[in-house]
Amino acid sequence: KGTEINYKSKLALAEIFYNKQKYSKAIPLYEQALKRINDQWLTKDTYNLAWCYFRINRHQKAIVKLRKVYELSKNSKYVNMATQVERDLAYFYTSAGKTSQAVSFYKKIGADISKNLIKVSKFLITQAKFSAAEKTLQQALKYKKNIEEEIVIHMELLALYEKFNNVKNHLR
Repeated sequence: KGTEINYKSKLALAEIFYNKQKYSKAIPLYEQALKRINDQWLTKDTYNLAWCYFRINRHQKAIVKLRKVYELSKNSKYVNMATQVERDLAYFYTSAGKTSQAVSFYKKIGADISKNLIKVSKFLITQAKFSAAEKTLQQALKYKKNIEEEIVIHMELLALYEKFNNVKNHLR
């Protein structure tokens, strides 16, 4: 008890539960292990913990963990998960009804806001979160950089409205 082997075993067990989609069982194991283990995989393991929180609808905790992963990824000591965090953090924010915070995050890091919001909306559609996808696309329109992006956004909206038989918006 209290040895490195004990914590690495907890981490391995957390991974098993994570892969079996037993997120509630994985969370305490990740939390216990991550308090003591500080190796190059800390970012990946914390990323998985964030997804566990997200899957059980604890969005705020998930967002906090992903932001931590993003900050740690700047340190070469850890596996760089920044690209995955940039993609998923916007998804977490949007799913939590906080799209404006996703926009703030992208502004802060200098990322292409509309491009990232389009990606998030496409992912939301695959998850059958159609109204969140629509809101995300509407937000993306505010930050479009050129006519090509605007066309892509409107095409996505058209497809979404067609899927819902939302004739009024589809025609508009």
